[in-house]
Amino acid sequence: MGPADPPSHKSGPERRTGSDRRALEAERVARREVEASLVRETALSRASALLTSGSDDALSQILEIVGRATGVSRTYLFRVGQRGHDGVRLSNTHEWCAEGIPSQIHLLDDLPADAFPWWMKRLAERDTLAVPDVSLLGAEARAEREILESQGIRAVLAMPLLSREGSLLGFMGFDEVSSPRNWTTADQRALRTIAQMVARELERRAREEALRKSEERYRLATLATRDVVYDWDLSSGVLLLSPAVHTVLGHPLLGVASRDWWDGKIHPSEVDLIREARSQALAGRAIWEGEYRVLRGDGGYAQVLDRGHIVRGESGEPIRMVGAVSDVSERRHMEERLRHAQKMEALGRLAGGVAHDFNNLLSVILGSTEFLLEATAPEDPRHPDLLELRAAAQHGASLTGQLLALSRKQVLERQVMELGGVVKQMQRLLGRVLGADIKLWADQKGGGLPVMADRNQLEQVVLNLAINARDAMPKGGTLRIFTDEFHLDTDMETVSGTLRPGTYARLGVEDSGEGMEPEILERIFEPFFTTKPDGKGTGLGLATVYGIIQQSGGRVQVVSAPGSGTTFTIYLPLLPEGDGVPHGAQEGQPAGPVGCTAVESRRGG
Repeated sequence: MGPADPPSHKSGPERRTGSDRRALEAERVARREVEASLVRETALSRASALLTSGSDDALSQILEIVGRATGVSRTYLFRVGQRGHDGVRLSNTHEWCAEGIPSQIHLLDDLPADAFPWWMKRLAERDTLAVPDVSLLGAEARAEREILESQGIRAVLAMPLLSREGSLLGFMGFDEVSSPRNWTTADQRALRTIAQMVARELERRAREEALRKSEERYRLATLATRDVVYDWDLSSGVLLLSPAVHTVLGHPLLGVASRDWWDGKIHPSEVDLIREARSQALAGRAIWEGEYRVLRGDGGYAQVLDRGHIVRGESGEPIRMVGAVSDVSERRHMEERLRHAQKMEALGRLAGGVAHDFNNLLSVILGSTEFLLEATAPEDPRHPDLLELRAAAQHGASLTGQLLALSRKQVLERQVMELGGVVKQMQRLLGRVLGADIKLWADQKGGGLPVMADRNQLEQVVLNLAINARDAMPKGGTLRIFTDEFHLDTDMETVSGTLRPGTYARLGVEDSGEGMEPEILERIFEPFFTTKPDGKGTGLGLATVYGIIQQSGGRVQVVSAPGSGTTFTIYLPLLPEGDGVPHGAQEGQPAGPVGCTAVESRRGG
């Protein structure tokens, strides 16, 4: 036997067995997994901190953090747009690219979702799209494979971004362009967590954007409307008011006030009723509505319509009232004028019908009386009675003429005349009518002022207004009659209708009398309305003025207040230059007879 072999002295790698090598490899893999896990945890922590910070650039920074942590070529966000006539759209809103990787965001701003049918179907089903090798995509994903390969993408991972309700907001994508890549379960789990955080951030931003748009719409709506929009918190009493509280009602632009502040502006005679009605609405109704007067910034009162929607809590208790206050002063004024015009029209029709029939009877009486007078000698004892009968019938005919003027059924003999001349020629007559205790002032400007009117009726208007003024000054005073040219650029409301833009001859009768209460003022043109004792007035004087001027194409305005006198103003269309007084007639003196009948004023002394 030969001598035994000497012992071996080899050591280190030469002596490692296969099992040792496998153990070392497992250790290296485990170390890499730990390192990768730490990277993922760090990425999750940083992403969470960024979203908590509310940074506007948080999403872009998260893409960079995740891209560097995973070592991918490109990370990005796609948002699902609103449905339109072209269907669902996709938009690449954020992107991060590794060094040397070209950007794609400018190419993917607005894409039709139906260009990626397989992709969008999987995402809508809440599936994660993990494609380790794009070239291995099947026929069902042919459209997606062609697009991805055209962009040089070898592997792709897409995480759906889902709302809390489960609807698809978009997706978070990861591209690898160097080689295929196996997307590990651990990577997918971490990226899914980040995708959920991003989805919550997108929802938050969507809510903020919706709130911003809602507030902007509210702001524009409150600027566009003339309503005072309000929001009343019932628990705190805080009242939010729109800018119309200043532009419409003239109060300071408060923004935030209290219900007590607003209630303090309600007319004292109505505030308790409004509070009671509002409390009843809060007790059980969904809508509150009330109309009342509220103080303006200038000290006057506006008629407003208050409509509010009552918001209730889970147990049914009222917690808020949101509504609007509309200034309806002009609308109510127009409605009142319409009612007044309709009433005047109805009264005029009634008076006109009665006057027409009565006038026929008077014609028979007057005709018969004339025959009897012709057949009766002056010394006949019946002759004085017949004279009184004729005078009474003539007076009745005069009154029926006033009623016909009121109803605008009287035939007017309209012709061109100068208003200033008519008033000038009546001054002596007016002086006798007014008496010694009333001083008459005549102020005539603007020349003759040619108008088209019936002279007798125009004189009747002046005389009736003068008698009305006389009765308002039982202890004497001053009566001023003025005429001038009046030019109007915009519509002007009068008691008898709207005065349109144009040039007018203006006649004013102004007294220094006792004036009228508002309740009397609104009824002065009503036929048969009078404040005099029974038997002391017919109540036709001003009604006749109203009817004559309306029939002549003019308008009447009146201003009066207790202790401040009264001014009546007549507006008649002024004729153009060249349409002067007819040839042969004197100033204010057309051809034909002149006469007028005084009708008792409706106002007592």
